[in-house]
Amino acid sequence: MGRIAYGDGRVRADGGGMLRGGRRLAFFFITSTMLGSASLFFPVISHAQQRVAEQTRFDIPAQPLSAAIASFIRATEWDVGFTSATVSGKRSAAVSGTMTPAQALQAMLAGTGVSADISGPSTAALVSGSGGAAQRAPVNADGSLVLDTITISGGGNPADAPYRSSGSGAYISAQQIERFRGTSTGDMLKSTPGVIASANRNGASLEVNIRGVQGMNRVKVTVDGSEQTIAEGQGYPGSRTRSYIDPDLIAGVEIEKGPQMSGAGAGAIGGAVNMRTLDVQDILKDGKQFGVRLKGGLMSNNRPPPPTGTTTFRNDPTSLFDFDNLNGSVAAAATLGGIDLVAAYSRRRHGNYFAGRHGKSTYADDWGNEQTYSLYRPGSEVLNTGLETESFLLKSGFSFLEDHKVQLSWLRSDFSYGETWPSDLLYGALKQNDPRKTRTNRLTAKYEWDPAENDAIRLRANVYYADTNDEGAAYAFAKPYTSQNYGFDVENVSQFHFGALGSLALTYGGSYAVEDLNSSQGRVNGSNFFFEGRRDVASLYAKADWNPTDWLALNAGLRYLSYKTQDNSPVSGSYGEFNDLSGSSFSPGLGARLEPWDGIQFFAQYNEGYRPPSLRESVSNYDTSLVPNPFLKAEHARNLEAGINLLRDDVLVGGDKLRVKGVFFNNDIDDYIMRLWPKSSAYFMMDNIDRARFSGIELSAKYDTGTFFVDGSFTYFTKADYCYVWTRWETQPDGTNQQVESDVCSSTPPDVDFSAGFVQPRFTGSVTAGARFMEEKLTVGGRVSYVGTNPVANFAPWPSYTLVDLFASYKVSDSFRVDVAADNIFDRYYLDALSNNAVVAPGRTFRLDLTAKF
Repeated sequence: MGRIAYGDGRVRADGGGMLRGGRRLAFFFITSTMLGSASLFFPVISHAQQRVAEQTRFDIPAQPLSAAIASFIRATEWDVGFTSATVSGKRSAAVSGTMTPAQALQAMLAGTGVSADISGPSTAALVSGSGGAAQRAPVNADGSLVLDTITISGGGNPADAPYRSSGSGAYISAQQIERFRGTSTGDMLKSTPGVIASANRNGASLEVNIRGVQGMNRVKVTVDGSEQTIAEGQGYPGSRTRSYIDPDLIAGVEIEKGPQMSGAGAGAIGGAVNMRTLDVQDILKDGKQFGVRLKGGLMSNNRPPPPTGTTTFRNDPTSLFDFDNLNGSVAAAATLGGIDLVAAYSRRRHGNYFAGRHGKSTYADDWGNEQTYSLYRPGSEVLNTGLETESFLLKSGFSFLEDHKVQLSWLRSDFSYGETWPSDLLYGALKQNDPRKTRTNRLTAKYEWDPAENDAIRLRANVYYADTNDEGAAYAFAKPYTSQNYGFDVENVSQFHFGALGSLALTYGGSYAVEDLNSSQGRVNGSNFFFEGRRDVASLYAKADWNPTDWLALNAGLRYLSYKTQDNSPVSGSYGEFNDLSGSSFSPGLGARLEPWDGIQFFAQYNEGYRPPSLRESVSNYDTSLVPNPFLKAEHARNLEAGINLLRDDVLVGGDKLRVKGVFFNNDIDDYIMRLWPKSSAYFMMDNIDRARFSGIELSAKYDTGTFFVDGSFTYFTKADYCYVWTRWETQPDGTNQQVESDVCSSTPPDVDFSAGFVQPRFTGSVTAGARFMEEKLTVGGRVSYVGTNPVANFAPWPSYTLVDLFASYKVSDSFRVDVAADNIFDRYYLDALSNNAVVAPGRTFRLDLTAKF
């Protein structure tokens, strides 16, 4: 985000580009009491000469000059000023290698007719021609220079964004996705603190758990701004909220934790997962306007699924070069005259995988009897884990009138996959099933207007439509359905500047989202399985960010959300007709960030959120098992976070980078919705309990010298409680049995609910470390992960486990790269955390991938 300097000498700050002034003496007296001796641990080293000369790795392809400058800023955090006329219609030269930022900037401008005036350790201005700005600027009568409007863009690497925010988030790069692609969709989320893919091994969909909160639209998952989701019953083990994602076309993932004051945050009290598909810059080779990227790979530890109905397990997985498990993609891109085009196709096929051979496979139940964690034994084939995906992506973007941008995209994915009905694992009825098939289509249109001369406008709008067609599964209660998610969100940012009173940024906008579900499920096993309805959610929000000084930032926001749920199910049961649900609420937010020293921030953030009941929770379903509740209330979340950010360069050696984030979180959700069995009813019912509470500590840290790197993440839960009225039978003095009620707060929810499968392990952690050799052509490393056991005793139990993964990448040339990986190198037998369906995870798996760019 940038600043704009005017010819009359006024300066406007645009977001994070605040000019640093002197620290106020009073502030140090106050913070000396609050912070103690923190400065002893974080000494301040600031040498302008060092910053100009520090070495940085660059890999910026040739592209429109304005886009190249944006990439340069993300890599260096420099402020770069330029006029629109200076960069309009020009293309940058490609920059690749390790060099100083000044050298990279000069290389990028080679042949453009634009030069750079470097006026400070991290400040430059772009001017036309080879001379400096002063040579061409007119002079006032008093001898001062009169400069044209200059846009100064500032920002940072997206991987650094979580270490600058006043809340909690995470960023997963394309490199991390490729490095830890794994076998299942949710494997790419591993190593993210507080984030787990629930039931990751059963089926092709993704359900994200953030800090113990998941399901029923509590966590929003979007791809290029489009949401696609459906909540489906899974029998006694509960429900699963399905989002279908093809990681092979994903180029980056941003994760926000807790309620957010943004378009994506409406109704998502657990957080949001925002994914970006391939763009031009992900495909084009340096210096090219046209480009093609080819990828292909092999994977071991799988075999093609056996015939439908098979009940025996094989124990002889394939090797890497049996060519039974393949993946590949082709992506083409072009950038011409301000128009960007992308077309991509991906295909992946793998069979049933095999469990690990070493590790604990049994546990003692409450009565001391030895029980198995799963019917799948160490080393055996895991039925219904095969997968085939095929995806198409078309994307176009263009600019007009300099300040306006439009992007259109279409993503279609076909999934054919094995899936096990969870109750089959509970009752031993395992067999190979027919593959389940799902098709998704996503259409998005985005518009941006960011006039350089007007700080009151930075407008963004997004319209999306997502369609899901599921053929259902004959082996379960999942029958064919179609689901449509569509809506829009719009947001504008206005900047104001008040001299000594600092700057103010107002962010305001709204969103409207519709979920429309249609099914023809018919009658199954004597139960009516009609499940049709529509949910509309509308939201307006506004947030103010005030920077009164260079060391203090304050924010406050308010959201209004309303909803209506309409039951369209053509069914009537003993409970009578269902009444549509509706409601509304205001949710405030408030936060502060202190930066007493450059690169060290202390922050606190409080946000509330409001989640309407999902369609699954509020409309008619199978009336012999679960009936709707006309009095169901929305959930109300109160999320508090406090922590520290640390961003330091040149800590131990020149050019190194240290990033640390530590945060305490407490998410208190009133009127939490659960599946209960009211004593006055013969059926299950979705109902509200008093509240659910989740609190803990997260730590993220990374250190990179250029040659060596290490990245760690850790999560420790201090509390995970459900508070409800417990009804139990007690024998009275007269010998009769009566029901007695009492208030309970426990990590174990009521027996009939499935929220026990949402509680994350008390402790999880991972460390990734590696090194780069041969002028960074070769990268080798590994990851060690630890996951604790299920804190809810004997509910879908899993043992604690430690995994070791290895990886290596070799850049054969500028056009060709080879990646190899070994997942679960010690072949551990384990169940993933939150695996409430007892599907065992894969054993040792080797992967080989080849990437070529032309």
